[in-house]
Amino acid sequence: MSGQAAFSSKRHFQQLTFAITVSAIAATNAASAASVCDGRRMMHASVVAFDQPMMINRLGTNRPQGMIYALSGDVGPIDKTQSLGPGNVQLRADKRPRPLVLRVNVGDCLKIDFQNFLAKSPASPQQPVTRTASIHVSGLEPATSIKDDGFDAGANPDGQVAPGGQLTYTLYAPVEGTFLMYSPAGDFNGFNPTQQMLGLFGAVNVEPKGAEWYRSQVSNADLMQATTGFKTGQPIIDYDAVFRDGPRQGQPVLRMTKGDEIIASDLTALITGPKHGRFPKGSRPTANPTLLPDREAPFREITSIYSESLDLVQAFPDYYTTPGTNLVVSGGGDGFAINYGSSGIVNEILANRLKIGPAADCPECKFEEFFLSSWPNGDPGVVVDVPANLNCVGNWLSNIGVSTATPSSSPPTSTAPSWGTTNCKNADTPPLRATKAFYPDDPSNVYHSYLGDHVIFRVLHAGASVHHVHHHHAHQWLFAPDAPGSNYLDSQAIGPGSSYSMELVYYGAGNQNLTAGDSIFHCHFYPHFASGMWALFRVHDTLEMGTELDANGRPRPGSRALPDPEIMTGTPTPAVVPLPFYAMAPVPAAVEIANGQVHFAKKPDRNPGYPFFVPGLAGHRAPHPPLAFAQDKGDMLDGGLPRHIVMGGHVSTEVHSQTDYTKNLDLIDALRLPEQGTLVEQLAMKAHEQRFHRGITPEGTPADFRETGAPRASGAPFANPTPQDIKEVKDAPRRLYKGADIQIDTVFNKAGWHYPQQRMMALWGDVKPFVSGLKAPEPLFIRANNGEVVEYWQSNLVPSYYELDDYQVRTPTDIIGQHIHLVK
Repeated sequence: MSGQAAFSSKRHFQQLTFAITVSAIAATNAASAASVCDGRRMMHASVVAFDQPMMINRLGTNRPQGMIYALSGDVGPIDKTQSLGPGNVQLRADKRPRPLVLRVNVGDCLKIDFQNFLAKSPASPQQPVTRTASIHVSGLEPATSIKDDGFDAGANPDGQVAPGGQLTYTLYAPVEGTFLMYSPAGDFNGFNPTQQMLGLFGAVNVEPKGAEWYRSQVSNADLMQATTGFKTGQPIIDYDAVFRDGPRQGQPVLRMTKGDEIIASDLTALITGPKHGRFPKGSRPTANPTLLPDREAPFREITSIYSESLDLVQAFPDYYTTPGTNLVVSGGGDGFAINYGSSGIVNEILANRLKIGPAADCPECKFEEFFLSSWPNGDPGVVVDVPANLNCVGNWLSNIGVSTATPSSSPPTSTAPSWGTTNCKNADTPPLRATKAFYPDDPSNVYHSYLGDHVIFRVLHAGASVHHVHHHHAHQWLFAPDAPGSNYLDSQAIGPGSSYSMELVYYGAGNQNLTAGDSIFHCHFYPHFASGMWALFRVHDTLEMGTELDANGRPRPGSRALPDPEIMTGTPTPAVVPLPFYAMAPVPAAVEIANGQVHFAKKPDRNPGYPFFVPGLAGHRAPHPPLAFAQDKGDMLDGGLPRHIVMGGHVSTEVHSQTDYTKNLDLIDALRLPEQGTLVEQLAMKAHEQRFHRGITPEGTPADFRETGAPRASGAPFANPTPQDIKEVKDAPRRLYKGADIQIDTVFNKAGWHYPQQRMMALWGDVKPFVSGLKAPEPLFIRANNGEVVEYWQSNLVPSYYELDDYQVRTPTDIIGQHIHLVK
């Protein structure tokens, strides 16, 4: 059994064991098995499998040989003069390619009418020759016959379908959780991609008994269709609204079902009790009341499906095939994905060095330090009308040079023009730039929530070969939430075919101290992470109604959109539908986009909301937060470089070769920022210092939205982890650690094995003994008692370059951070 790998308790283990037993009976006695669904609700989904090319990100990485599932209502013919059929199916233009997610409730049966519309011959040499396809859901019970299992195995009847054929699968859902759905046909392709690896996978999420499901992220236009009015600037939402006009007239706006028909397959959803309310009392008890105080509240669901995507066509493919450079870049290309989205480190670095794409004009963007940031790159996984690699025409990279640099403390003298890469743009014209981002309800690999939302992540592994470790920054969950004293985690291993439900503890989104902003979740195996297996969980502190678009699908002038270094009107942010019966987030200060940058038409009088209170500049590295520098006896320990934002500069030396990624600046144009915060940042800090903000629920009932409720502090300007209304936290003792990152030649054993560029953390008092060799190197252990507050001072004493050695190219390392797991 490969489906629900994490058992919530002994009781759930017994239920799943029973499910396997019933499944075995179903395989041998179809007449008896038919009774499994007698008297149960039967949900229905019409699903098709087809070939679907897809763009992966704005730099130009793509999958021309993609194969996916979709609801039949979400597809249309490629050739409109012909009917749907094998090789003549594509997604609607407004529907982003994503793994299919079907939902049922505990105790439901699911009837899937499946049609195989894959082309009769492979659409690409990368695709397997096998063109039959099916649906197999690991962990759900076949309900009518063994054919419901979707396999062609042993002496069983064939549960797979040839192109143009159709078959009905009926499955029973005995327990809550998430279960991998995939096509097992063509599951061996000579170590080339299988149907599953090319995208024929998804999930069936089994929700609590009696649950209702609503869309969580929609476009501004759709949310307005479900809005019946406004009160104190906040919307009154009709969760049962239907479209009043247009091609979807009469269809539900937010509800994901119409009767017993599944009509929406979003990765995200609002899961509520009956009549979009709370779950019945006692239906979702908690064994851990401190960490999970209210499991009967509606929750926001986010489905995250990990997969290996080694078939992707890279944005800059010549680098991956040219001898020498291929060894450097192959480990960091777009090769591992979440929900088909991938944003690896190498292509972002190359785009910056080639001066194309969103970070084209970012001189201070050097190497690893900027690849996860939305300020220089835009949000991960955005798909645009003009990918950056359209600037790369002809044999533009036919003369990659080989650096003659050797390990030394001085950089080589070679500069970018000698490497033959300046043809990656249209000759004698400025680089082509994107003008529009697609899919306003699902524009990127960013998944949205509000502070304090009850959130459950459904995490699955759709790959076929390697394990991953799901790690989520700033948030935690219990391994077995139904068991008292369960392990408290922020990282969890997941193998091929397995799946977990991760219910975020305390107040859910934002954790105990209600931290707004982006928290990354990713595979903790760094080669997978660096190859694109990461996404963002964006926790909002103000109401997000989505971006108003013009007739061409671009943000309207004056609308609230995200800043973007290429797209002058910005990129759309989705409307984040509030959970029923929750206090809605405060209305933000008005903000607009001018020439791609955040602009306030008038002086703001309140918090504009994340990310708009950050004084960042699209296309450049973000500044440090306010109150970040430590102060020692009144001295600001800023290293001589106060808080600032880089606005431009001059690159004196730039190399990207098989051994060297040097990038030096001899001039920067920078704007100094106040250490105490800008006017807008201070408005945001003031808002977060207020514990309760009076507003309404989506139903119009007065309610209080909760924020941090603690004063700003050094190292915690927006989310001080000491809420003033929790006495044991407010009065928590403090412990100070003064740490430094250093580099030394470390000897590992008596044989003299050593590493000349070992980087490590040390206390201030140990730096000199470590560097001089008077003290043997050792890891830094930070110790604190439960309930204490730790203040950590981070000092950067490492060289600005990691020099070429047997393991790594010459790499800029001009900035270093410190990340810690589990604590708040």
